[in-house]
Amino acid sequence: MNITELYTSLIHLATEHASLLKGLAFGSLGFFILTPIAAPAVLVLMPADILVRKRRPLSSRPPLKRTVYILWHILKNLAGIVLILLGFLLLFLPGQGLLTLLTGTMLADVPGKRAMLRRILGAGGIRPTVDKLRVRHGRKPLDYPGENNFQN
Repeated sequence: MNITELYTSLIHLATEHASLLKGLAFGSLGFFILTPIAAPAVLVLMPADILVRKRRPLSSRPPLKRTVYILWHILKNLAGIVLILLGFLLLFLPGQGLLTLLTGTMLADVPGKRAMLRRILGAGGIRPTVDKLRVRHGRKPLDYPGENNFQN
């Protein structure tokens, strides 16, 4: 296939799927704008002990709280999965792909999530930045494993 045939086939594809391409462009632009807002919000809103706490068994919660807990986690996981998929797409489209993937991973309950978050958030320049962001918004810095994490 020479360059002229490639150009012709790309033009044909673009005219045939113009609405899809417009949707991808607007979605990419939207995530380019929203992800840098959502990622810091998730970092500020997450509990300080998320990297060190043990999960309470679901059976220890009252029935109404169990139902609310389950519904909340279903919604949170759906949002996380959508962000993970969009983050993967944004790796190839203009936008904040890695930041969207990280935000989705922080929301979703995926295997190995805490270990990955410990590794990412505990890395050299990231940890002080995250802790400074949390303190600026009136939140306690994150507790990291292996440190004295006293509960007040």
